[in-house]
Amino acid sequence: MEMDYASEFEKMQDKVDWFKPTTGMHKVKIVEIGKDYETEFTDRNTGEVTKQQKKLFIIEHDGKAKNWGITKSLSKASLYGQLMLVGKEKGKLEGQTITVFVKNNGVRNEYTIAEAYDTSKPVEVK
Repeated sequence: MEMDYASEFEKMQDKVDWFKPTTGMHKVKIVEIGKDYETEFTDRNTGEVTKQQKKLFIIEHDGKAKNWGITKSLSKASLYGQLMLVGKEKGKLEGQTITVFVKNNGVRNEYTIAEAYDTSKPVEVK
């Protein structure tokens, strides 16, 4: 089957803006849950290639639409696990505004979603 390049081109956006949160607190509205995709990372020291399964979320942050690629993890404590808990508790994720706390441990970002925890207690960000 031949690819329809014109059709594929029309589906593309002029510019894709990715959400790359900095350390601190961010209010994010989940607009749409997109497709699954895969990324590859090469370890600088060993050259080992690691594949990650991701889920694309279309969000609104600071009044702008952005893409947010989130690693699909099996851990309930992961960012993906916290998002799934919010979806479970609220019945859906689309349309939900969440509070994301980001902390960098010197190696990578760690995420806490306030709505994934009992909001009658203060959220501890380590």
